[in-house]
This record gives sequence, C-alpha cells and structure tokens, in this order.
Amino acid sequence: MFVSLIVGCARYPRDHRVVSVGFRGDPLDHSAEEAIEQIEIVALSGVVYRVGKMPTDWKAAISGQHLDSVSCVLGCDHQSFAVSDIHTFDGLVSLEVPAQHKPEIKVCIWVTRGPLGPGRITTLDETDLVLK
Repeated sequence: MFVSLIVGCARYPRDHRVVSVGFRGDPLDHSAEEAIEQIEIVALSGVVYRVGKMPTDWKAAISGQHLDSVSCVLGCDHQSFAVSDIHTFDGLVSLEVPAQHKPEIKVCIWVTRGPLGPGRITTLDETDLVLK
C-alpha cells in the first residue's frame, strides 16, 4: 500500500502525460450471464502510473515497466468474484505516456463461461477505449 501511494504521487516528465483507461461499450453478453475474470492492458511506449482500488478478491500484476511496452493484468482469484460490469474498471489503471502522440493501447478480456455462454477472450483496441 505504501509503495502505491509513493508511485501515485511521483511526478512524471514534462514530455509525458498521465491517462486513465476507460471503456466505451460493454463487450459482455448479459443474457448469457457472462462476467470478466481477467483484463490485460498492454501499452506501447508507456508505463503504469497507478492502479486504483481493486474489486474484492482481485489483484494486479505489472510487467515490462522499463521496456518498450508494459503489461498490467487484473484478475480475480476465484470465479465467484468475476465482475459483470466492465465500467467497474473505468479509470482503475492510469498510464504515463509520451505527450506528443496518441498512445497505442490494447486490451484483452477473459470472459467467464456463465451458464448460457461458451466463455471467450475478446480484444479491444483504441476505438473501444476512453483515455482521460
């Protein structure tokens, strides 16, 4: 907790900006009772600036923080804590990206099977995301 507070207060270089990742639509089929088990956010030429308060029994893992791309994986430990509203994760992850160009961000979402759905992985790109 203390480390995240320090990182959250760190100043970023002038030629960079911080953006929060949000979602335009909802990729879930609610009639099939689908829910989200895991989200992977990959940003080229960026770093994770902050991960906010996670839903119950969820965790975050960050890799590649000092490479050309960074990956932030959000996942639930138990399927019973899968989340059925994508907007729960709006603004949860903030990235530090270069200010002069639009960041390249891709998101993969692992969707639970649900009693009526097959289970799947769906990929979102910049057109499906809201960066604030």
